[in-house]
Amino acid sequence: MKKIVFLFLGLFVFSSIFATELEMSGIYHGKNLFVQNSLLNDTQGIFCITNVTVNGENIPDEIRSSAFVISLDRMDIELGEKIDIVFTHESNCAPLVINPEVLKPLSTYELLGHRMQDGYLVFETTMEASRIPFFVEQFRWGKWVQIDEIDGIGGPENNDYRVKIYPHNGTNLFRLKQIDHLDRISYSDTMSLHLEIDEVKLLTKKRAKDKIEFSAETLYELYNEFGERIRFGGGAMIDVAELKDGMYYLSWDDKVAEIEIRK
Repeated sequence: MKKIVFLFLGLFVFSSIFATELEMSGIYHGKNLFVQNSLLNDTQGIFCITNVTVNGENIPDEIRSSAFVISLDRMDIELGEKIDIVFTHESNCAPLVINPEVLKPLSTYELLGHRMQDGYLVFETTMEASRIPFFVEQFRWGKWVQIDEIDGIGGPENNDYRVKIYPHNGTNLFRLKQIDHLDRISYSDTMSLHLEIDEVKLLTKKRAKDKIEFSAETLYELYNEFGERIRFGGGAMIDVAELKDGMYYLSWDDKVAEIEIRK
C-alpha cells in the first residue's frame, strides 16, 4: 500500500514540475472557442491541458476531455472586450485551438452622427466589435487625404471621438476607415460640414527661403519634383529651411500652386 502511494505522489510531482503555460489574447466577438485536448495516458485519464483561465478566472467548462468548449458567452465578458487566455498543460504536448480566428479584430461599427465644435470634428459611433484604429479622411484637393488616426474604443455602447480639423470655405467632406485582420476596409458614410469662412491666402509669393507662410491656420501638404510628400500637417507656417533648392508643389486651403525654394 505504501508503495502505491509513493508512486502516485511521484507522478503528481513530476507532472507539476514539468507543466508549462500557453497564452493567447484577442477580442471577444460573441463566439466561443473550441479546443482539442490530447489524451496522454488512457489508463490514468491524464490529458494534456490541466487548467484554463480567461482574464484570470477559471472557465466554467469541463476540460477533462479530448475536446471541449471555452464558453466565453457564459462568462462576464462584454462584446469588444480584450481577453487573455492561459492554458496550463503538460510539457510534452500543446493545446490546439480549432478556431482562433474568432478572437481576431473585426471591423464593425455604425456612425451615429457628427458635428463641428471648437475647431474639432466630433463624431459618435456604436457597435464597435473591436478596438481597431479609425483613419479619419477628408476630401481635399480632389482626393481623399488621411488627416488623423485615433484608437477605437470598442464595445457595443456609444463612443465619442474628437479630431482636430482645418476646414476650408464651402462644403467639407469627411469619412472614417477601418482595416481588420483580413485586410478588409470598412468606410463610414460621408460626413458633411458646410462652412462660410475666410479663404486662407498664401503670404509667401512664388519663392521661399526658410519658411512658407499663410494668412491663417490651414491643412497643407508639400511635394517635391519626384512626387514625394515631404511636408504634411496643419498650421500657419511650414518650415522649409532644410529642404533643397528647387520647385515644389504646395496644397493648402482648397488651392494648389507651384512654389520655388531658393536659399
